[in-house]
Amino acid sequence: MVSNDGTLIKQIYPDDNTPSAAFGNRLIDASSSHIVIGAYLEDNAKGTNAGAAYVFDSSGNRLFKLEPPDT
Repeated sequence: MVSNDGTLIKQIYPDDNTPSAAFGNRLIDASSSHIVIGAYLEDNAKGTNAGAAYVFDSSGNRLFKLEPPDT
């Protein structure tokens, strides 16, 4: 997370992510209250490289992990 002047405030890492999941490769959305960050190579119950999106509050606390639906 960076401030308006570009100063680093906090680095965000999900607690269940591995470096190979490509977390942070894509910022999906950001607002003043939430940040959504993708991990398009995340392995999970949906399969290898199924992907996930992580929702954080403005303090960097993880609120949700979104995974692809069952097909």
